Parts: sequence; C-alpha cells; structure tokens
Amino acid sequence: MIFGLEYLMGVHMNMISEKLCLTEEQTEAVKHFCGPALVVAGPGSGKTMVMSRRAKYLINEKDVLPKNILVTTFTEKAANQLKVRLSKTIGKKAARINISTIHSLYKTSLERYAMEHDLGAGFEVLDNDAQKLFVQVNKFNLGIFRRKWLKGKKVEEFIGLYNFLTRNDIDIEELENALIEEGEFSDENHKVINSYKKYLDLLKRGKKIDFDNLELRFYRLICDKEGKVLEDIRKRFQFILIDEYQDTNSIQDKIFRKIAAPENNIFVVGDSNQSIYGFRGASIQNFINFNKNYPNTKTYYLSTNFRSTENITELSNKVFKEKVIQELKSRRRKGEKSILITDETADSVAEKAIDLVIKMRDNGIIKKYGDVALLFRNWSHSKEYVKYLRQKGIPYVTLGGGGLIDRVEVKTMLYLISYVVNKKLCLSKKFIKWDSWWNISAFNTEVLGFSAETKKALDNLKTDLYKLKNKSDLNGIGIIDDRDINKIIKLNELRKKYDEKVYSSPLEVFYKILDCAGYMNRLLVQDDDRIKEKLFNLAKLSEFISKYEGMNKNDIIGFYWFIYSLSDKLDQIKIENENTVKIMTIHKAKGLEFPVVFICSLLKGRLPMSFRKEQFILPIPDRLYLNQEEVEHKKKAFYEEERRIFYVGITRAQDNLILTSSDKINTQRRDKSKFLKEIEGYLSTETDLKLQIENTYNVVKNTPNLNHSAINTYIDCPFRYNLVYNYGFVTSRSSMQNRGIFMHSVVQEINHELKCNHDVKEGFVEELVDKYWIPVHQDKDKDNRFKMKNLQYLKLYCSNAPKLYKKIIAIEEPFTYITDSMIINGRIDLIAEDINGNINLVDFKARKAKGKNGENIMKDTGVDKQLEMYDYCLGDKYKINKLCAYTLMDQEITEFMPEKENIKKFLRRMADRMNKESFEKNNGALCKICDFSFCCGDTP
Repeated sequence: MIFGLEYLMGVHMNMISEKLCLTEEQTEAVKHFCGPALVVAGPGSGKTMVMSRRAKYLINEKDVLPKNILVTTFTEKAANQLKVRLSKTIGKKAARINISTIHSLYKTSLERYAMEHDLGAGFEVLDNDAQKLFVQVNKFNLGIFRRKWLKGKKVEEFIGLYNFLTRNDIDIEELENALIEEGEFSDENHKVINSYKKYLDLLKRGKKIDFDNLELRFYRLICDKEGKVLEDIRKRFQFILIDEYQDTNSIQDKIFRKIAAPENNIFVVGDSNQSIYGFRGASIQNFINFNKNYPNTKTYYLSTNFRSTENITELSNKVFKEKVIQELKSRRRKGEKSILITDETADSVAEKAIDLVIKMRDNGIIKKYGDVALLFRNWSHSKEYVKYLRQKGIPYVTLGGGGLIDRVEVKTMLYLISYVVNKKLCLSKKFIKWDSWWNISAFNTEVLGFSAETKKALDNLKTDLYKLKNKSDLNGIGIIDDRDINKIIKLNELRKKYDEKVYSSPLEVFYKILDCAGYMNRLLVQDDDRIKEKLFNLAKLSEFISKYEGMNKNDIIGFYWFIYSLSDKLDQIKIENENTVKIMTIHKAKGLEFPVVFICSLLKGRLPMSFRKEQFILPIPDRLYLNQEEVEHKKKAFYEEERRIFYVGITRAQDNLILTSSDKINTQRRDKSKFLKEIEGYLSTETDLKLQIENTYNVVKNTPNLNHSAINTYIDCPFRYNLVYNYGFVTSRSSMQNRGIFMHSVVQEINHELKCNHDVKEGFVEELVDKYWIPVHQDKDKDNRFKMKNLQYLKLYCSNAPKLYKKIIAIEEPFTYITDSMIINGRIDLIAEDINGNINLVDFKARKAKGKNGENIMKDTGVDKQLEMYDYCLGDKYKINKLCAYTLMDQEITEFMPEKENIKKFLRRMADRMNKESFEKNNGALCKICDFSFCCGDTP
C-alpha cells in the first residue's frame, strides 16, 4: 500500500501529538532550565505553546514554585488566554503564576510597595485616551496654548514630546544645556520644556500617571531605596518568561536586566523580523543584542511554520536577504501560488479584489466571508475597497480606523447633550467638520424616534425649539404626536433643570436624555449585532464623558473641542462575526491568522511608506536618545521596519495570499512597491487558479475577567452587570465611592507601617489623610468638616489595630482563580493573626455595621459572599480561621465562617449563567438608586 505525503504528515503529527504536541526544537526550548535563553520564534511556530509548556515543565519537573514565575505578555487578551491554557494543564497551580502585561506588572508593583515612593497606593493610570483628555483639560495650566506661535500645534504633538522625554529618561536641565550647546535654545523652547515640568507636577498633584511615567517610576523604584525593593522582587520572580521581546523599549529592557540579575533565569521569546512598533518606542536592538547583554545565553530556533502553506512560507523566506534563523519550513500542504492583482488605477484594482472575494464564496472556496482579511499599511488606503464591499453587499467589519463620531447614535447624543447643557454650544458654527449634522436635524434621527410628521415639522422650524414650552406650543408648529411632544417637553425641562443646577453632571444628562428618548429600551429588546454595536458605542461615549468629567466637570466646551480635535481618531466598536470580511491595518493584525489574506495597495509611498524624520515641537539632540544604535541609522532603520511590516502581513495567511497594486492613485502615476519586485517569481497574475482552503476563521470568545465588584454587581442584578461590564457603560462615581477609595488607601499605608513598626509616629495618619483626600463636597468648609470626621475614624483604627492583631501577615494579598469559563482576580485588604492565634481574612468597609435599629446589616450587603469567595480563591495558601468585615465608621468587626463548598457551587452556577448570556433583571431595593432603572421598563 502506497501512502501520500499528506497522509504520512498526518501520521507524523499524531505521533507528535502523543508526545505533548511538541517538535524536537520546541522540546529543547521547553526543557531549558537555568540561565538566559533566547527563543527565536518564526511566524506560526507555536511560541505560545512553548511558553505555557515551559511554565508547566518548571513547576512539574523542576519543582519551581508557581509564585516564583513571572510571565509577561503583550496584551491583556494574551495574558488571559495563557492563564486559561495553563489552568487546563496544571490546574490550580496556574492561578499562582504571575501572568500579566508589562504595564500591569508595573502598576501592581508600585501598589505593593506604596510606602517606598511618593505616589502612594491610590494613583490612577491614564490610558492613551485619558492622557489626551488630561492635556486638553490642563492646556492653559501648562502654559502652551496661550502662545501665538503654538496656536497651530495639537495636543497629540505635546503628548508625543512628553512621552518621548519620559521614555528616554531625559533630564530637563541636561536637555536645556544640550540645546544651548547646539545653538537651538530659545525662549519658545524654554516654555515648551517648562510645560513638561508642569505636566509632571499636575500628574503628581492629581494622583495620576501615564504609561511611560509608570514604567519610569517603576525603574527608579528598583534602582532606589538601597536595593530593598529590588531584592524583594528578585526573590519573588526567580524565573522570568517574556513574550514578544522584540517589541520592548529601552526602559523595559533595563528593567528586566535589573530584576533578572544575578541568576539571569530569563527566557525571552520573539522574532526580530516581526518588530514593527518602533513608532511607539520599541527597540529591535533589545532582541538583537540579547546574547551580548546576557553572556552564556542559550539560543533556540523555532523554524517550523504550522500556519502557512509551503508556497506562502517560501515566499516569506525571500523577504529578508539576511536571515535571523534558517529558512522557515512549512508543516502544511504545498498550496497554490500567491496571486498579484494589478490594474491601472487603485479603484479598478479594489473592484477586482472584491470580485475575487465574491468568486471564492460563490465557488465554495471559502465557506464564509469571515475567512477573508484585507490588510493595509494605513487606514487611508482602504476607502476604495470599502466602497466596493458596500456596493456589492458584502458584509464587512473595520477593526480600528476611527469612525466613532460618524455613528448616528453618537452624533445625536453629542448634539442633544450640548442642547441641554450649553445654549451657545449647540448653535456654534465653529465645528466646521460637523456642519452637516451639528444642527436641529440631530433631533430627527433614530435616537428620539420621532414620527414622520414631527420630523417634517422640525425641518421647517422657524424658531428656537427650547422656547416651545408646552403641548399647545408644539401643536402650533405641527407636532401632534403625544409621545414626541412628551419627549421634547422632557428635554426642555431637563435643559431648565441643568441651568438651575438640579443636574450638574454631563454624564447624568447623558442618561437623562436616553431616558427621555426611550432609545436604550428600544435597543435592548433587540438581539442583533448591528443593534449591539450601537450599545457598545454609546457606552464608549459614556466612558469619554466620565473621564473628562473626572478631570474638569465644569468645562463642557473643552470636552467638545477635545472630541472635535480627535474626530478622525476615535475608534468605533464593531462586532466581529464569522461571516464578515475583516478590514484592518497590518499592525492590528499582528498575532492573528486568517485562511485568506489580501495585502492591499503595495505601492511606493504606501508600503513601504516614505521616510520622514521624527520631529518634535522642539529639537532633541541625538546624544540624549536612550538607544544610541538606532539614532545613527534612522533612515535605514525606518525602511527595515517597513520591510518587517510587509513580512508580518504576508505571514498572517494560512491558505491563500493575494497582493494588490496599481499604476496610479487617482490620476497620479506611482511605482509599484519594491517588495513586489523581490518576490515576483513566487507570484501569479492568474486569478483563475484552483484555490482551496483547509482552515476556517473562528471568532474566539473572550474569557470574562472578573473582580469582586463585577461579581457583586452580577449578584445584585445581572442586567446591570451586562450594561456595565459587557457593554462598558460608565456611571458617575458617587461621593461615597470616593470616600471608600480614600479610606482604603490610607488604611493600606497604616497597615504597612504597623507591619514594619508596631508603633506609629505622631502625625502619620494626618499626613496620609492630606495625601489621599478626595474632595466630596463643593463647599470647602463642609468638605473639611467631613475630612476631619474621617480622620478620626482612621486614627481610631490606627490605635485599635495593634490591640487586635499581634502579627500582620499580608497586605493587599493578590489572588487569581481560573476556570475554562472565567478568571477572577482580586486583592485581600489584610491577612493577620489575632491575639488568640486565629488567622483572620479582613476586608475594610467605609460604613457602619449596624442599621437604624441597632441590628447588624452586613450580611445584607453581600459581604459574606465576598469574603467566602476571597477565601476560596486564595486556596490553601493560608489557614484562614475567620472571615471579617471591619467597618471603619464604628470600628465593628463582623465575623463569618468559611463555607468553601457553598461558594464553589455558587461560582460554578454563576459561570454557567454568564456563558448562557443570562442577564435577567432583578427587582429590588437597589433599583431606586440604579443609574439604569430608566431602561428596565416597557419600551416607549
């Protein structure tokens, strides 16, 4: 009997499967034990499996304690997937491994060592959008937008400079001296540099920190304090595994070199051919120089591509002349030649490409449109393709690329909020880009759901709508529908109440408008992806309003200018399903794979893009760059990264690769990309090739990543949980929540002090209260009285705690609980041994334990479930005897007994309901104060 190659390959793969699914080269990497290791992992070579198998090997074969392993990944999603994968192979031990993104590692470490730096415990990390909001809100405080010569500059330009200065750890005085030496110093440059100083000061005063400062502060923390923190971190993280090392920046490289020493048990995985994030500070040199930085490094090569066919793999091998590893070998079938679609114009090429997609679907080559991805170097290159997808009725989804402000529901809500909160704003003619919709026509969209007659009347309106106070007024202009009349009257009443300060929060107005409109009710009764997208994007708008409000509640005009300035850059949320063509940039596609990939618009100036020297608002002398190797060859480095971007694009393809190019863009003649000339022998211009695919694209469902607040919300009301934690709707933080955050931060530092020195020095608590106080009342006298009252509660705790606990065992103890269907993360306020020798698990509450009639009401708050869950998720790390809720306003301790079996059943039941998307409404006492009570009723 004669067997074909495909059959023999299948038999061989089954043999590998019996041996833990590892190839020989993967096995060698997995079994690396001590000392530095560099794993050069080509595309589709199974690097994630190697990472997880090595963690398992260290624990099961080398008896390394899970808590002594640190694994960092590039994204939260990757971290969660790794946690679930490990939990399936090593069970509960997986929860004790430290798995996180790099930035999460910095944040949790700064919180853990809160006493060792001036940020303390209660700081807020600003993501990229929040950082833009922060600079926008403080632009006049920074002193940068009052200057005529800076009027044309944008917020992003200053942020780019600030991040660069931080990322390169540039000393301000050294920068000024360098500019003087090079004859570049001026009064204007001095003011820009001074704005950076003010920016850092404003961050500190606001207890905020951006991503780049987060990592710089962590780096300084491990360099300072006589090495105490560094010594502790080295004891905790004895084995370090890092994914995507080619995407780390210079500060991150310094951090890992610091914490890995002296044993250097550091295992990094990556591929210098896939380093494409230079624009945000990533340094390929970290990967290339790893052997130099870590003497005696053992290098492993993963050169088997399990993803792509032989033809695609052979084509990808020709992209680089100098090979980092030997050529990749495919474990797949030979496959068809890659296709080049070309024509005279970009428009005609786009039509040909979309026609090929249709042909593949009609001929059964692809089972569904979701098997196809269209990848671009830049979003602006996709418009012709989107045009033909729309024309020909092909379902598609754009992942990234702006679009939030183009959505009807978002535009309408922005206009309606302005109508309520600022009379002049809604009449402004300054929003030139919004001219087509920034007017009364916003009332005639689906949000308010007016009848055709009402819409017609509003189109012909000759007066200001807010002047129409009652039914008679509205009847007078032709509006006779009672439901429409009721909505307009409610909006005008809301406008009046805002003027009268009944409502002061724009976020509160956001929800009141949704209430008036009945829009949420209408959306929530429909189960359709298009409808769900509307909810996701309304939720995203609520997040922006909330963030801005948290920085400057009164500057609503500033908020609108912020949104206007970033109109093209705010991404909408689109729901990806298995029957939609994916449109995204190559950067967005990194780490993904698709049966059919189109790399579109391969033209000179597009891919590769044209070199432009990095420019900031002020000149930065080259000698101040942290990575000097890349400074010397900027232009060369730029084009090398463009080549890597092309490589990343083509290696996303599993079965079929199609490239597109043209002779012209509009009427302008363009040369084809030089990359095409280098691989022309591997391309066919025939689109009638007998294409076939073996793979199909499946949308991976995210594993819920929960904390206690999320679980408590689900217990109270699954409907509210769905809106807050699935869709992302944000509500205003109450004064009581602010108080809870404040008291928690102070108690944490008191406990640290008590652990180190049983006696607390005079004035210590007062210092902490001043450091962490979050204003609760607008009236300063009232706020100060409230602050003093809370000070007394905290001083009482400080004096009582030493009498209650003879030993503090752990503060802010982290825990993780992992199943196939959910991940629970959290921190336990305190674990302490009491005077009777019992181990207490303690959670602090900024409230009283007793109700008006003197009865203990803590069980009614769900704290028993919270404590039981903490105890269960903590496992057998500590022998917990008591579960305690410590209420700070009356210094009461309410005790509960551990009930592990009950909480195990409860968590299993909850996970099952979440997986079935069971988010029913709970009617109860909390409904009266719930922000979403308006959309619980019948559809209006």
